[in-house]
Amino acid sequence: MTTHRLSPLAISAALACLMTASLAHAACPTTVNTVSLTSTSAAPLTHVAINNAIANASSTATTVINLAGTFNISGQINIPVGKNCVTLQSPSATSLATLKWTAPSSNTTDFMIYGQGNHDLKLNNLILDGRDVTLVAATDGTANSTVNNVKFLNSKTTNINLSGANYILRLLPYSNTVGAKNWTVTNSSFSVTAGQDAPYLNTAILAYLADTVAITGNTFTNVDEGVHIQGLRNANISSNTGTGLLRSAIELQEGLAMTPAISFYNSNITLDKNSFTSWRAGQVDGVLGISVASGNTVSVTNNTIIYQGKDLASCQATAIPAASYERWGMEFTAVNATAKGNTFCGFDYGIRIGYLGDSNFTSGIDKTTIDGNTIANMYISGVEMFPGDTRAFGEFGQKYYLDASNNRIYTETPAQAKARWASNFESITRQLVVNNNTFSNTRMTSFTGGDFWYNNSPVAGQSYTRVPENMSSHLASLSVSNNKISRAYGFFTTDITPTTNTPYNDRKFIALAIPAIRKATALGVTYNTISLTNSPSTPNGAFNYKGVQANPMLSSDDGKNYDTSKNFNGSIISFNNISASPNPYGAGLSTFDQYEDTWLGIKVTYNTLSTLAKGIETYSNWVRSGVTGNTCTNVLVPGPGC
Repeated sequence: MTTHRLSPLAISAALACLMTASLAHAACPTTVNTVSLTSTSAAPLTHVAINNAIANASSTATTVINLAGTFNISGQINIPVGKNCVTLQSPSATSLATLKWTAPSSNTTDFMIYGQGNHDLKLNNLILDGRDVTLVAATDGTANSTVNNVKFLNSKTTNINLSGANYILRLLPYSNTVGAKNWTVTNSSFSVTAGQDAPYLNTAILAYLADTVAITGNTFTNVDEGVHIQGLRNANISSNTGTGLLRSAIELQEGLAMTPAISFYNSNITLDKNSFTSWRAGQVDGVLGISVASGNTVSVTNNTIIYQGKDLASCQATAIPAASYERWGMEFTAVNATAKGNTFCGFDYGIRIGYLGDSNFTSGIDKTTIDGNTIANMYISGVEMFPGDTRAFGEFGQKYYLDASNNRIYTETPAQAKARWASNFESITRQLVVNNNTFSNTRMTSFTGGDFWYNNSPVAGQSYTRVPENMSSHLASLSVSNNKISRAYGFFTTDITPTTNTPYNDRKFIALAIPAIRKATALGVTYNTISLTNSPSTPNGAFNYKGVQANPMLSSDDGKNYDTSKNFNGSIISFNNISASPNPYGAGLSTFDQYEDTWLGIKVTYNTLSTLAKGIETYSNWVRSGVTGNTCTNVLVPGPGC
C-alpha cells in the first residue's frame, strides 16, 4: 500500500522555482564571526534584523547569529543561494529564543526560514512557532546541515507545490539532477495542536534524494506523518518517538528523479529503537506504521509501533476493531532486508512483505529475515506477503485478452502472465526467514503466503492485469521456525458473530498457512509452538482452527487451478507443538490436495499434537510415507501418521 503523497514531478517543479544560480562547494572558513540579537518588549526585533545579519555575513568567515527573546516574524528569513556556513541559534540549550510567525493569513508564500541553496547551515536551540522551514542543499548537492534542539509548533504551510501538502521541515536537493548529502535532524520536536491539521497532509520531515542522513532523538505529536523520504541511502533513523499520528510514522519511498543516473533505490538504511504509539482516528487512505516501499540492505530493529494504546499491555487488552481503511504495522518491500526485535500491535497486518519488481532491482540472492519480533492483536494477519511494487506487474505494452469465464478483459493471456511472473520473481534466488517471533491474537493467521486473488484496478474501466494468487510460491527457500503463536477463541467478536459479507473468513484461525514453493526441499516449518485457548466445547464447531495448513497454491494463470509446478516433495514440517485448551478442537496439521496430491514426498515427523479434534487432516485420509512418528495426545481423530 504505497500512496505517493508528493510526486517527483511536483517536487521537481518546486525545485525548478527555487533554482537561481550555480556555485561550487567549499569548506567553511575557520574564522568565526558572531552576531548577537536580543529582542525585548521594549526593543522588539523582527525577521528584518535577522535578514540583515545574514546579508552582512562575510564569505570569508563562518557566521554565528545568537538570538535571545521573542522575535515577531511577519516575513521570510532568507538565506540566499551561496550564503553558506551560517548558524542561527540560542547560545543556551535551555533558554530558547522564539521566532513567532505573525504575518497575516494572506501571506501564503513565505517560509519561516528559507535556505535557498546552501551548505553548512545550522539551526540550534530555537522555538519556531507557526510556520514551516525549507532548507535546500548547495548547488553541488552538499548539505552538511543540522537541525538540533528545535521546537516546531503548529507550522502552517506555504504554497510551494500544487498538492497543498504541509511539510513542517523540508530538506531538498538544489535540483532534480543532483541529490543532497549529509542532513542531520536531532533532539527536535514537531507538534501540532489536534484539529489544526493541514487540509491535505501534515508531515513533520520531508526529504528527497537524500544521502547520508541522521534523524535521531526527535519527538512527533499529532502530526499526520513523522518522516517521509523519497530516495534515501546511508541513513540512520533511530530513537525517535511519536503519539497521535494519523497516517505513517516513517515512510521511505524510492526517489524517482528525472535523471535515472541519480534515482535513489533506498539502500544501507537503519531504523532502530523508534517508538510510535496511540494513533488517532481520522480521514485517511490508510495507516503505515513503518513503510519501506523500496530498498536494498535495510535493517529495521527494536522499534515499537503500537496503533492502539500507549504500550503493548494496553494494546493487547482490547481486540482491535475493523476499520474502513487498511492499517499496516510495516510495509516491507526491500532486498536483503532484516526486521528484528520489533513490536507491532493493533493493526490489520503486522508485517506485509512485497517483492521489489524483477531482476532490474537486484541480482543473485534476495533474503528477507523476520526474526524475534512481537506481533499482537492484528485484525487480519501477523506476517503476510503481497505483490509489492506495482511496476513488477508490467501493466504497459500488454496485449488484451478476453477471458470468457468472467467476461473480463485482461492485459495478457494466462501463458503470458505465467511467463512474466516466472521471469520477474524466479530469476532471483529469493529467500524468506520467519523465525523466533511471538504472535498473539492475530485474528485470521500468523503467517500466510498472501493467498488471496488480486485484480488490479481496471484500465479504461475494463482491463485487468493478472497477478499471482500467492506470492510465497515464488520463493527459493522458506524457513518458518521457533515461533510462538497463541490465539484466544472469543477475543475477537467475529469468532462468535461473524460479519455478513465474509462469515467464513471471520470465523477462522490458521496459524501457519504454508504454500508450496518453487524449491520444495528448501521449505522447513519446524519447532513452532501453536496454541488455541478458550476452545469451544463442540469439537468441530463453526470456528475453523488449524495449526499448520500446507496447501498447493492456486496458479497465477487464472486464479482457479492449482499450480502444478509447486509441490511439497522434500519439504519438512516437523518438531512442532500444536494444541488447544481446555477442550479438544480444530486440526493440528492439514492439507486439501485432492487434485494434485502434492503431499507426496513431504516429511511430517515428530510433531506433538494435543487436545485437538483432528490430528493430521488430509483428503480422504490418504497415507503418506513421510508422514510418520507424530504424537497425538487427547486427539479425537488422530489421522494417518499420528
